[in-house]
Amino acid sequence: MLSEIVSWVRTTNDVLIGVLKPSAKLKAEIREMADVHLRFIPLSGTINVYGVKPHTLLYNISRIPADGEYHQLKFTPFL
Repeated sequence: MLSEIVSWVRTTNDVLIGVLKPSAKLKAEIREMADVHLRFIPLSGTINVYGVKPHTLLYNISRIPADGEYHQLKFTPFL
């Protein structure tokens, strides 16, 4: 079932975003099928992200104040 969904998403050039708990039973299989694997990490009250697949630096995510109805995010690399 899962492989059929992933195949459909790739065929239709769509996007599928999945969120997994660390205890998910199919975690290894889902990681293998994913084109992009991001890991979000809380550090000192902030949220941070890095790419596992493909590998990226660790980035801090912060919100940029905006006047409109949409918020903008700023990604600052940890060096």
